Amino acid sequence: MAVVKVLVLAVAVMFPSIIMGNIGESYSKDKVSMEAELEMVVDMLEKEEISRRASELKMQQMIDEQAAEILQLSGQLREEDDLISHLRQEKTLKASYPRTCEELLTANPSTPSGYQMIDPDGPSSDSEEPFTAFCNMTTGTTEVPHNSEIGVVIDKCAPAGCYSRSVAYNATMKQIVALTKLSGTCRQFIRFNCVGIPFQFNGLDYAWWNGRDSNQNRTYWAGSDVSKHTCQCGLDANCTDTSVFCNCDSLAPEAVVDAGYITNVEDLPVTTLRFGRASSTSSFGLHTLGRMECFGRPTIDGPPMSCADLWILSYSLNGIYTVQGDNGVKTVYCDFSKLPGDAGQEILIGYSDVKTTEVYFNAARDSDFTTTDSAIPFEKVRFNKGSAFNMNTGLFRPPTPGLYFFSFIGSGNDAKVALLKNEQVIGTAKTTGAQIQISLSSTIELKPEDSVAVKLLSGSLLDNAADHLTVFSGFLLTTNIE
Repeated sequence: MAVVKVLVLAVAVMFPSIIMGNIGESYSKDKVSMEAELEMVVDMLEKEEISRRASELKMQQMIDEQAAEILQLSGQLREEDDLISHLRQEKTLKASYPRTCEELLTANPSTPSGYQMIDPDGPSSDSEEPFTAFCNMTTGTTEVPHNSEIGVVIDKCAPAGCYSRSVAYNATMKQIVALTKLSGTCRQFIRFNCVGIPFQFNGLDYAWWNGRDSNQNRTYWAGSDVSKHTCQCGLDANCTDTSVFCNCDSLAPEAVVDAGYITNVEDLPVTTLRFGRASSTSSFGLHTLGRMECFGRPTIDGPPMSCADLWILSYSLNGIYTVQGDNGVKTVYCDFSKLPGDAGQEILIGYSDVKTTEVYFNAARDSDFTTTDSAIPFEKVRFNKGSAFNMNTGLFRPPTPGLYFFSFIGSGNDAKVALLKNEQVIGTAKTTGAQIQISLSSTIELKPEDSVAVKLLSGSLLDNAADHLTVFSGFLLTTNIE
């Protein structure tokens, strides 16, 4: 009703002729026509009002949608901030774990023996989760627990390998392999109590175990020789039956035992135990598998020579590093998310020319030389950095091992010269005729005990104090780092 009044008032203002008009005409106008005109105006104004309100509503909806979007984005940013904070905390926490019990013993010798969190593969972004190991803090030994430490009686069955026991460790295989790379020695104890159950009978293997490679059946039960079926008594030559290499293979009617440590680190850890030929009512077998044990540290003598060495030394940031090569220095890219031996852990970028000392010389003659089968001496030395060249004897003795370059030029009459290393000919050059230029050059790898000289084999060399036609020079290219 209020809207209608407002509309009528608006009509009166906007169209006074309609309301007030000429009194005479208003009486003469058709009443129905006036009402129709007024109705049309009111309808137009109502439509404009509806349109205005619709626009306001749409604008409010847009504002609400934008506010909701801003709120959603704010929530996502908070979640991302929380995730980044969590990852930073996780990385910091992971970086705080020792990689082995040996490292823990070195860092804190007062730590008592017990279960500890360790992280052999380190804090890199692609590394595995840390795991719980038992640390023997008397020796620094890391022991990896599993589900078959308590003796297990095997099932009765006949075929070879019919009984199977899978060994589950509380660490991933990558972490266990990383532990072996960080340790000087790894081993695993295995014991089998048996009555009438052989490992091998008449040349047929009835029992075996699988290690890191589940496709390789291993029949050695002690030591590290993968090619030989044996137990510890076979290695010690004290089996109860000297014709076999395991006590259980003797098929003795009484209970016997085979026990020993498997020490081939490339096979460890034991992941499956298989036994067979155990169907007899009198047969009995009980296996006990010790924890994977690793202790000590790998030996790195001198500077690191690979990404593997850097990884062992606790480097964890992927990047470009300089390491010692076979005879020099090389630049490599190291991906420490991979373990030593994995493809792609080390990518060779190139080699660096390294000179631990400067060595170069340039010597000349100022007179003829005719003495054959003799090292050519020199009368003038322009440079002799490193004092390696003796102009009186013509001998060069390298002060440091490395790769050296030598060059000789001269002018001779039917002359033949040779470049010698330790009196052994490296190369020769000769002239035919008088006053012909002769040249000789070579790159030679030398050690401090070596010597280099140029010898006149035949003919003569021509020279004078003004021209210095006979010149011998050399310099160190790269140092061999040993």
